[in-house]
Amino acid sequence: MKVSVHDRLASKEIRAAFGRSVSIAASAEACVRSAPLSVLMNPEPGYAAALRRASKDGRKRAIVDCWRALDPKAFGKSTRIVRLGYAD
Repeated sequence: MKVSVHDRLASKEIRAAFGRSVSIAASAEACVRSAPLSVLMNPEPGYAAALRRASKDGRKRAIVDCWRALDPKAFGKSTRIVRLGYAD
């Protein structure tokens, strides 16, 4: 399984912890576009915006929203939003 990550503040720490077992994406949008499954673990508004932009490509994908920061209505039918703590 390929794992791609993005955190603009912690790239060095990620590399130190995981070595070459993960790919560090140049941007949040590039990270999302590279995978059918994404996990939003950072509540920064820039990440939510990147997820919305990436979802417009029509590819089927799922996003696990750990912060319940995403409005599922803002995404197309090809994107499934799974908000932790909600039974939707």
